[in-house]
Amino acid sequence: MAEVVDVLPPKQSGRGRGSLGTNHWDRFLDGRVWRLTPGEDFHGTPRQVGASIRQRAHRLGLRGIAVRFEDGFVFVQAAGEETR
Repeated sequence: MAEVVDVLPPKQSGRGRGSLGTNHWDRFLDGRVWRLTPGEDFHGTPRQVGASIRQRAHRLGLRGIAVRFEDGFVFVQAAGEETR
């Protein structure tokens, strides 16, 4: 289950597409650091859902999105400001 954590893990590179529940975007992009659990919070590979998070943030006009991967989890923080 998704939970707020204190820090992001080290940055790694990756690209792709994944599925994250549509009713969670406001919560996961609220500025706090979230750890997303595979199979519960998202479907697909961690790198795929990371790409989906970045795309959604871009569509919402958010900058400064940090996405990290560690042990199958996806960590996300929307630390930037809106570009609109």
